[in-house]
Amino acid sequence: MPKGKLECGDVNELAQIIRQAIGATTYEDVDVVTPEFDRTDGRKVVCRPRTAEQLDRIKTLDDNMLREVGMQVWENGKGWKHWLFPAEWYDCIPDGYIIVDINCAVERFKKGATDDDRRGGALAYGFIKCDEELVERNEDSGEIIYLHSPDCPSFCDFACNGEGNKIADVVRAAEVGEERLAQV
Repeated sequence: MPKGKLECGDVNELAQIIRQAIGATTYEDVDVVTPEFDRTDGRKVVCRPRTAEQLDRIKTLDDNMLREVGMQVWENGKGWKHWLFPAEWYDCIPDGYIIVDINCAVERFKKGATDDDRRGGALAYGFIKCDEELVERNEDSGEIIYLHSPDCPSFCDFACNGEGNKIADVVRAAEVGEERLAQV
């Protein structure tokens, strides 16, 4: 995270307000730490998918290739990973594409309405990829019915009771589309 010093209170009005709020004097040294917005891994994102089909194909890449195209792991569980899209892809994601945010909410992307904020060069959403050997699917529909994983994302613990079903629910909703989003 970038670090710096807060300006003196007589130089900047906002700095003085912050100083007053934290009990610092006008000239006292105040260290400031802010979030890192840009990538820190030095990777240049050159791949820019333009269609839902291209984004869906990216989901099938192995972990090394996902990193190569600029994806970053948000959470890594036993049998699943939550991959975040690179910030450079915001303008490339098609309206209506199903995304999973860092709180495991499943929604449809809408350019201009979906947040374009980034941290560490990643958007706050992407997809969850499960290890197929841990996934139980309906034999007829192919739909995920259960993920045999002993853990859940920390931000989803409230919903899964430690059984791993929340991840299966999120991935299932992302796979089947809008008609099921309200059920997750």
